[in-house]
Amino acid sequence: MGANGSGKSSLLNAIVGLYNSDIIGDIYYDNYSIKALDVYTLRRTLIGFCEQTPIVFDDTIRYNIYLDSVHNDTVIGNKLISILHLRGLFDKLEKGVDTPIDNRFITLSGGEKQKITLMRALVHNPSIILLDEPTSALDKDSIDDLKKYLTSMHYIRYDVLYTYILARVQYWSQQAQQDGDKLLQRLLNASDKERNTAKKKQTAELKKATKRKAEVDNLFAKMYEDWSVGRITEYNFNMLSEKYQAEQHELDEKIQELQAELDAAVQTAVDAEKWIELMKKYVNPTQLTAELLNALIEKILIHEAVKHEDGTREQEVEIFYRFIGKVE
Repeated sequence: MGANGSGKSSLLNAIVGLYNSDIIGDIYYDNYSIKALDVYTLRRTLIGFCEQTPIVFDDTIRYNIYLDSVHNDTVIGNKLISILHLRGLFDKLEKGVDTPIDNRFITLSGGEKQKITLMRALVHNPSIILLDEPTSALDKDSIDDLKKYLTSMHYIRYDVLYTYILARVQYWSQQAQQDGDKLLQRLLNASDKERNTAKKKQTAELKKATKRKAEVDNLFAKMYEDWSVGRITEYNFNMLSEKYQAEQHELDEKIQELQAELDAAVQTAVDAEKWIELMKKYVNPTQLTAELLNALIEKILIHEAVKHEDGTREQEVEIFYRFIGKVE
């Protein structure tokens, strides 16, 4: 909100790290200064940013939406296609979402470009969504459906969440007070199941990312050979180089992250014992203080609500505790 020229766009650009070297002061994400974070990764994973002027690249519609990310979520993608009323456009194109966009010849309207940039901002289900006049070129139906989606994605009433978290902390505190040894065995059994499930998923993702990395490396090498003998122009070589280097960078980070997660996946009894001893310090808590939450809980994930035919609303909330992760 704000008048033209009041600095809305500049503020958003500062939040995503575009002015790090120019701003006085600091911006923090979960107590971490943005100047100490990898801004590239921040914008590709944590933040969904839709700029005031829609930007599309000379590539396929699919690339413009997913940016060849290894995190492609086609379930969310298909939902956004329906919400933004893009199904008709994609169906009438011979190659659908694999249709190339050529900015030299207008193949998309301003509204269609804005919808694609909105999809790019939202498709990876970001924790932070920054939208700079995102509906200026949208039709009324798309605006209404987008508003409904954004307000219902992960909304949960504060009192409901507070009561649920407090009840779970009270439960585990009670278990720790009554029989620490029994709780220890329960936690270890639960962590074995969670660890095996996570390991299977991480291994599959690592294999996929490693395979794609090898493919990109080969494509880059072949492209260089084609350029050196004049089969592709300098312009195309530079454009493709930038694209492949960006993907190589992302894949390298993903592979390192997955490998680190696999290496650190061993859950020990020491971790569980630490958590139980920590729980024993908080006997039957009656409120959630900042100290308690920081000491006991690593993170809380709130999933998109499911609305049933009878009008009731169901929503999954995952609690990840320090030392032991998710155990419920």
